[in-house]
Amino acid sequence: MPVSHISTQQMAFARDRSIKIESWRELSPYKIVFRQDDEIAERKTRDMRRYLASSEEAALKMIENYKMDIAIADRFDGLAALEKLNFDDVHMLKPEIQIVPLYHYINRKHRKLLSRITFVMRSLQSSGRMAEILREHGFDPTTE
Repeated sequence: MPVSHISTQQMAFARDRSIKIESWRELSPYKIVFRQDDEIAERKTRDMRRYLASSEEAALKMIENYKMDIAIADRFDGLAALEKLNFDDVHMLKPEIQIVPLYHYINRKHRKLLSRITFVMRSLQSSGRMAEILREHGFDPTTE
């Protein structure tokens, strides 16, 4: 579907709040860790010192225990893991490293519906209703 309804933000998490990371290239001096099935992070950090963890929680524990410098996770999962672990000394760094728009998948057998669904999605966006729906479900469209 050609209309993105929400996006995810790839964020860096570290103990040291003074670290400034605004792009993937700026991660190269650090030891980084991220969840093993994070395809974007795997692709963008191919030649860097990195470790693949089994989960966001495992990655953040490595930061907490000084084994790695920076963990990479999307904003939602990273903040949820921080809250679950109750770490006060691991912080999400701003700004985001990358914003990735997300799209709905339409099965080929429903291809005939694509133009109508696209029209409705664009209408929802232009009217502001899409943002309202996202807010009703706990998402801030300005940061998602």
